[in-house]
Amino acid sequence: MNESKFFDEITSTGHVWVAMKNSSVVSLTGHNGEVALPIWQSIENAQEYLSNISTINACQPVEVPLEVFKVSWLSEASMGIDELIINPNGLKAKDLVFTKEEFINNVWH
Repeated sequence: MNESKFFDEITSTGHVWVAMKNSSVVSLTGHNGEVALPIWQSIENAQEYLSNISTINACQPVEVPLEVFKVSWLSEASMGIDELIINPNGLKAKDLVFTKEEFINNVWH
């Protein structure tokens, strides 16, 4: 999926999907050791990722409204999110990655 289609879909539905285990969000390590958050535009894509990653157990996709994601997740320093990994599936060696600022600019331009 190309990035413009991804952004069109999340702005039309008004939400993104994240993976959570209990009350903890699943994050990865980014390029330079930053916190990288995988996000998806659909529950199906999130479920595919979770089924392809054997090291992640008992995780569930959780829907997050875009406004909540922007205000509470991306603006809060306590979340520590530096990068967003767009639609990872756990099979590709390279994923589409945006900084937090690039993501915000693509959604709220």
